Amino acid sequence: MAPNLNNGNLVILGDVCHDLPLHATTVDHESGAKLGGAVSFSSAVASILGVPTHAFTMAPQTHPRWRDFQQYGHAFGFQTTNLALSHTLGGDKITSFANTYVGGKRTQDHPSKTQQIGMEQLPFILPHLNSESQVLIGTVTSDEVSLDLLRALHGTGVPISMTMQGYFRRVHPDSKRVTEGPFANWRHVASLVDAIYLSDEDLRFPDGDYLLRDLVHTCPQVVLTRGGNGVSIYQNRSRTDIPSVPLTPEQIGTGASFTGAGETFTTAKMAYTMQGLTPIEAATKAHLFAACKIHFDPKNPKIDGVPSIPTPQEFEAWTQSPQVLKYVRDLGMPHLLQKEGILTLSERR
Repeated sequence: MAPNLNNGNLVILGDVCHDLPLHATTVDHESGAKLGGAVSFSSAVASILGVPTHAFTMAPQTHPRWRDFQQYGHAFGFQTTNLALSHTLGGDKITSFANTYVGGKRTQDHPSKTQQIGMEQLPFILPHLNSESQVLIGTVTSDEVSLDLLRALHGTGVPISMTMQGYFRRVHPDSKRVTEGPFANWRHVASLVDAIYLSDEDLRFPDGDYLLRDLVHTCPQVVLTRGGNGVSIYQNRSRTDIPSVPLTPEQIGTGASFTGAGETFTTAKMAYTMQGLTPIEAATKAHLFAACKIHFDPKNPKIDGVPSIPTPQEFEAWTQSPQVLKYVRDLGMPHLLQKEGILTLSERR
């Protein structure tokens, strides 16, 4: 576990999700269902990478996914607070999705949504913020956090990052099928955060490129992930491209774990930045961590979802592989591994 050099903590807000299996016929289906949601992946990643983490979420207090999230908190070492109030609208519902992947591409349905995290929850959040804190809002829907709460958090002066995937989801009222599309009040939302994380898949709608351009002009830092094509960091209106770790067809084929890959990259980059790396170094190392989570290894098969997040031992073993050593050397960044003593003695010579 790496040290947290600025002694700051990470506060994460977002919905715990009930991810349904393909054969599910109702939102209450339990067999094969699993824990999902950006907050679930981000909390585990931040904690594994040594950042003190407190996750605030919404879910029915008796729902199995909330209990799963609590158990992961105990296992990974992050704190959890359930802000749900059963007497309010949506308090008895959980945010749910059904995901289908074909060739790494996802199709989604969204049958139910819990209540919004709003201003009434602010008194529970504020005591966990200090001058060294950072906030990550991990969205899976466009109405996860109220604008009033976002304004209030912005007013504290604490840096706020946001995964914006949820803001690009449109849900058909009858079929509950999720499609891509722009969101309302995007400029207001973008002006209230310090960093935005999104993927090129989020922008696959007419005028998506124009929206990206406007986001870059509104938010101090925009990080666009491009799958196997790497990531682009827009800061001070300049763009830096960082290639992803080259993975073989076998490593991204059957058995690969794509669910939560974006949240894994985002949170790893934030964690490494909090540990003192530059944005470019942090993004490069986050590529390593995300690739370790995604790739299929027949000697160590993964369970898709949160369990696929690598342990420190798994990540260290991955960074000793020839393809990772070549990747960091080609980028001129072998020091990223040397800092934690990951390079073997023979590789250091």
